Amino acid sequence: MRATSDGGAYGAPPGPYAGHSNPNAFAQNVGGGHSPTGGGVGQFFKTLAQSGAAAASSALGSGKGQVVGEDDFVFTEERDRVFRLEQELAIASLKAGRCLETNEKFGDTMGELGLECVKLAKLEELGAASRGEGNYSQSAVEGRDVGSRIRKMGNAAVRVARLTRSAIGALGLSLNPMHEYLGMMPAVRRAVADRSEALTNLQSRVNDLESKKQRLARLELDITKMLKVDLLKRETVEAERLVALARVTYDTVKSRNADEFVALEKSRAVSFKKMWLAFARTQVAHAEKVLTVWRQVAEDLGASAEEWGTTETIHSPTVTP
Repeated sequence: MRATSDGGAYGAPPGPYAGHSNPNAFAQNVGGGHSPTGGGVGQFFKTLAQSGAAAASSALGSGKGQVVGEDDFVFTEERDRVFRLEQELAIASLKAGRCLETNEKFGDTMGELGLECVKLAKLEELGAASRGEGNYSQSAVEGRDVGSRIRKMGNAAVRVARLTRSAIGALGLSLNPMHEYLGMMPAVRRAVADRSEALTNLQSRVNDLESKKQRLARLELDITKMLKVDLLKRETVEAERLVALARVTYDTVKSRNADEFVALEKSRAVSFKKMWLAFARTQVAHAEKVLTVWRQVAEDLGASAEEWGTTETIHSPTVTP
């Protein structure tokens, strides 16, 4: 199970949300919407379990030989864990998408606030000059000071908006491994389905062989049906060959599944460690840049550098005239 050069696993759509422009649609598709198997992970796994149970029940009900069931408990536990992980990651992907959307709205709103502050500053400055008391009157000086403070706030808000947009892009890139892993899950489900089909085929061949053996045992008691016995013996030999072939096919799929699950888990562990580290680093870098902007404008507006040592002065600020 590998990602192709076209984007997702085995041709899955490229992009952060596997080709969906809306992360909500992507998570619904992965977690319980329109999956290739028809009904999401839970429904897919339930269908696999029911098909295996149906095959066993059919064999037991007809009294035909042994039941070939899934005896690899390590695989079944790993399969269940991977499917549960997929569901949780689909939810995490949805929440991450909403988080980025919220930050984007915050950045847009902050930018709009900054532009409005700049307009308001211009209005304050024009009003101060038009009061008729002279450019150096107390009223004009106060008006320009108010306008200057508002302009500084507006410029800071615009800078924060730009920093936020830049951080959103970096955060989206850092979360790509999660979306790529989710994009590989259709291939994982297909691999599990292949194994189930191989097991069902093996069970069918075993049932057919047991049926022929039982018929042969009955016919051998009747010497008048030696021709039929001869024919049935040849069919039994062919059935044994098909059983052996089906068993080899099943064992091959079984071995391949084991290798793929181990490789997938190792790859996921490495990429997810890098992903969360990149996410945290981006948050730290963004927070420090935003802190620098607001601290600078606060000091320009009258705050002292000593204030940042405690929260008491931050919540009860003093404004320097």
